[in-house]
Formats: sequence, C-alpha cells, structure tokens
Amino acid sequence: MPGLFNFFSKDKEPNLEVAVNDIQSWVNSQALKIFDDTNRQGNILIQKLETSASNVKSATDEFLKVEINTGELEQPIIPTIKNSRNSIANKIINTISKLEFPEAKNFVDLTKFARHISQSLAQIDQTLKTHGRILFTILSKELRPLLTELKKMQQEAAQLSKIVEKNTDKANKVEHILTIVTRLLTLNTELLNDITSLDKSKRGSADFTKSEDEIIKRLDEVKHSKEYQDSQRIKDEAQQLTLKLSNLEAEFDTLFSRLRKPLEKYGYSVQLKKEESILLNEYVESPSKGLVNDKDLDIAIMLERLKDSINREKISVKNPEKVLKRIDEIQPVIKSKRNIMKKTSEDYKLILSSQSKSAITKVNSMEEMLDERKEAKEDQKVFIEKTELNIRETTKNLKDFASDIEESASDIFKVQLKIVGLAFFQD
Repeated sequence: MPGLFNFFSKDKEPNLEVAVNDIQSWVNSQALKIFDDTNRQGNILIQKLETSASNVKSATDEFLKVEINTGELEQPIIPTIKNSRNSIANKIINTISKLEFPEAKNFVDLTKFARHISQSLAQIDQTLKTHGRILFTILSKELRPLLTELKKMQQEAAQLSKIVEKNTDKANKVEHILTIVTRLLTLNTELLNDITSLDKSKRGSADFTKSEDEIIKRLDEVKHSKEYQDSQRIKDEAQQLTLKLSNLEAEFDTLFSRLRKPLEKYGYSVQLKKEESILLNEYVESPSKGLVNDKDLDIAIMLERLKDSINREKISVKNPEKVLKRIDEIQPVIKSKRNIMKKTSEDYKLILSSQSKSAITKVNSMEEMLDERKEAKEDQKVFIEKTELNIRETTKNLKDFASDIEESASDIFKVQLKIVGLAFFQD
C-alpha cells in the first residue's frame, strides 16, 4: 500500500512513499489511471467497429445476392465477374466472422486489438485490389453500399490506431518502469537472502573459532599428560629401533651383494631340496630377509659348498678370489648378524606392545578435527568475502534501479515517488 503524503510546500508535488513490496501493484494502478481516458476512447471505437463489422457483413450478404445483368455483357466474361464477386464476398465474410470485439481492460489489450483489426482490414483491402477492378466498372452501383460500410470501418480502425500511436511512447515508458521494477524486486530478494546468509556465516565462523580454541586447549592438556609423554618416548624409541634395523639390513645386503650371482649359479648346478631352494632364492632377492628366516643358518653350509665348487672350478665366477674372500668375511659374522637383527626386531615389537594407543589416538583425532575446523573456517572466510562483495554490488544496483523508477515515476505519473523498505546493506 502507498505510504503517507508529505507536503514540503504548496508549489511542489507531494512526496509519496511506497514500500518496495507494493511498488509493482502501485505502478500497475498508476498505469491504469493514466490510460483510463485512452482506454475509454478505445473501447468506444471498439463498440463502433463491432457495429460496423456487422453492417459490413450484412452489406456483403446483399452483394452476394446481386443478379448480374448479362444483356449487354459478353457471355465469356460472366464467370469471371461471378468469381471475383464470390472471392471478395467470401474473404470479407470469413475475415469479419473471425473478429472478436472484447472490452480492452488496459492499453496492452487496446494495442493488440488495434493491430489485429488493421491487419484484418488490410487483408480485405488486398482482396479488393486483386478481384475488384472489373467489379468497380461493371457492378459499381451494387458494390457501393459495401464499400461505404468498409470505408467507415477503416476510418474507425484508423482512429483507433492513431490513439494507440499517440500513447505508445507513454506505454513504452510504463513498460520500462515495470521492467526495472521486476529487476528491483529480484535484486531486493537476492540481497535479503545474501544478508541472511552472510549473518549466518559470520555466526558460524565465530562458532568455528570458539570450537577451535576449545580443541586447542584440550589438545594441549592431553599432550602434557604422562600417558602421552610416555607414548611419545616409546614412539621415539621405536623409530630409533626401526632405523637401526634398516641400517643393519642395508649393511648385510651390501656385504652379501657380491655373493648373489655365485649363489644363483650354485643353485643351478646342484640338486637342492624344496626348502633349500626357497631359502636360497630369499638370500638372492633380499639377503637380510633370508638371514632372518634362516633359523638353522643353512646359508653357512651353502656358502661352504659354494666355496668348494669355486675352488674345484665346478662353478665359473668373475673374480673368484674376491668372491672367496667375501665368503670368508661373511661366514664368521653370519650368526651374530642374524642375532642382532632378530633381537632388534623383537625389541621393536615389544616396545610397540607396551605403547598406550589411547593417548596418541586421542591426539591424532583432535589434530584431524582441528585441521578440519581450520579448513572449514578458511572456506567460510572466502565465502564471507565473496558474499560481502556481491552484497555491495547488489546494493549499488538496487539504489540505481530505485532512482531510475523514482525519476521515471515523476515524469510519467507526476508524483515525487520514494521507494522505502529496500534491503540496503550497511557495513
């Protein structure tokens, strides 16, 4: 509903406040008012056109009944005259019969009807030009009543078109206002939604910060607990044992590397049992793994046999002296190497079994939760910045549209309009 009138002075138009939610209905009501006289005149002409259309149809019916006097005419021309008469009459009757003459409720209705009646009469006129030349000469007297009624109808249609043309510029301005009003209402709704979303996001961001602080506090408490400190110490010791075991394995693999190919040749040259063959393959693929799995240290016997085969030249190897020397280096330390690797591995398993999982699990869980909160908070920050940018842009466009509507209203409706209730955003 329109707001209150504020009179600044007797010489100025009143300032009319209209709520944004009512602006569309207000513009429509004002449009009806400024086209009221135009619509009234148009409807009077529509009524006249309806009467004229009826008269045209009656005159056409009479024209169809006209008898063609063949006394002075050559017989071959008679069918041509009848055909032209029937074509004109049928075109007029069909066209007039399809016309409807509803009351124009607004200028748009009036414009549509004026266009339609003009197009219909233009079609009739074209038919007259096509078939009427011979009739205008031979049946001019009989055709005159019909042409008179048609001319009257054309004059009324022309008056209606003139009224429409005279008011078209004003109608375009009203249409412009309504278009801007639609965009204004859409933007206003978007702005309200964005403001609500922004407020919700800011509250959510504050909640994330509060939750983040609580997690940090609890995390600090757990990390300073004796259970967690013990778990960390055990974890560090386990890492040291893992490193030690890796070094031992790498050291033995390097020491054993020169013997891999000779051992492969040895495996091809002798008939080994299935278990021995599997063990030998393990030593070839991973000497340290083979050593750990070699419970009875069968490798010692294999190395001795390999040494014997090389000495007796049953196996040909590159640099046999170096291979034999490496066998002599490895044989004395095989047992001690395996024992220390085995003990280190057992110590690692033992220390892990003594570790309390609960404190570490709790810390890991809270750290994951903290990372999720930080990531969500960052996403929220990006969303807030983007939404604030959209809001500022929408607010500017909203003000521009409101100003455009107010200025156009002053020009068309002669009133100092002020749109109120817009969802302007304040930083």
